[in-house]
Amino acid sequence: MTNEELVLRFENGDKTALNELYLQLDIFIKSIVKDVMKKFGISNEELEDELFQVGSVELIELVYKRSYDPNKGIFTSYIYPYLKYAMIRHVEKFITPVAIAHRDMLAISKCRKMHRDGMADESIANELGISKQLVARYLRFSFKTESIMLTLNDEYGEEYLENPKLISKEPKPDHAAYVKICAERLKLLFDKLSPKQQQIIGSFFGAYGYEEMTIEKIANFELMTEDAVKKQKHEATELLYYWYWHFSELRKFREAWWLVEDMTN
Repeated sequence: MTNEELVLRFENGDKTALNELYLQLDIFIKSIVKDVMKKFGISNEELEDELFQVGSVELIELVYKRSYDPNKGIFTSYIYPYLKYAMIRHVEKFITPVAIAHRDMLAISKCRKMHRDGMADESIANELGISKQLVARYLRFSFKTESIMLTLNDEYGEEYLENPKLISKEPKPDHAAYVKICAERLKLLFDKLSPKQQQIIGSFFGAYGYEEMTIEKIANFELMTEDAVKKQKHEATELLYYWYWHFSELRKFREAWWLVEDMTN
């Protein structure tokens, strides 16, 4: 069945058509993700997953708006610019440009994957042959960090560090207020999760009064397998992401904040 026929089925009341359309457009959405990644010169598996989710949510919202006119072209031509713009905006708003040694980027990716799999810092350090302090530093690094990194070359090789001209050790008052308000609005979404999901997400990230734990410790505490914990964590994260993009108070606040920043900068 064509995309256009599935859209028509949905608009006529068949809710299952949306899921069929979503599955049918999987490769199409991924192709846009690759276009955006290429545009910014970024290669990162986690970011690819994020952009795919951004595109998926944008697709769902467009279908629910029922604004597609088949007389003006095929469905993919209609949604392409919307999905691509949403992904580009996500990169521009959330991803900070970084300059970092390639070997360090690989080490960061390995550290984060092992950490997500429940490995302790000491085990990661032993596995990669680096210090626990460097593991902790790698785990703090994120594409979403506000620290802009510099790459230096000298007779001792290549390394990276924070740019002191751009980084302040203490958050500015307006930024501290921004973080506080975001945390409050995120809590509204967090409270919509089931008690079990709250326990797992809260414990994994050490958020909202929960003690931070590894996947292994959460599994032991909840009397679950590690795979079951990972599945629950993934499902809860997907829900939070979905609720955020569906016109949550958090999203409205952040977009308003960005608008004000764009006008004042």
